[in-house]
Amino acid sequence: SRAVGLPWSSRIGQMASQDGMRRYVQQSMLPDLTFIFDDVAMPLELQYKIGQRYKTVRLFASMADDRKGARGMAPEFDQNVTAEDARTRAAAKAAMAMVVAAWEVAKDFVERESAIRAEGKVLQVSRPVGRIEH
Repeated sequence: SRAVGLPWSSRIGQMASQDGMRRYVQQSMLPDLTFIFDDVAMPLELQYKIGQRYKTVRLFASMADDRKGARGMAPEFDQNVTAEDARTRAAAKAAMAMVVAAWEVAKDFVERESAIRAEGKVLQVSRPVGRIEH
């Protein structure tokens, strides 16, 4: 049975344990993507749900072409939200904002990474050195 309209924390136990979700996120998703999710303060449950489909930044960034598309994808990750409960609506809006913010960061990350790789290819550098590394 689905838990309709419950806050994030009360639905966690119904999918997987907190430790199980954390282990899945750490082992199945690339660290760059989990970093982005942590950066936008995305709850572990939402990271876990998104991680069922998207495991890399590049794949997550390609889920939509624009912000409107990213907003349209957000409900796929939280189908338990009902419009009747004010707390749930606030949680749904927060979840949508987190998905869109993470998508924007992921899109920017992929664009910058692609530019760095292209520059490295032109300069015939096997692995471009990042700003932090030199």
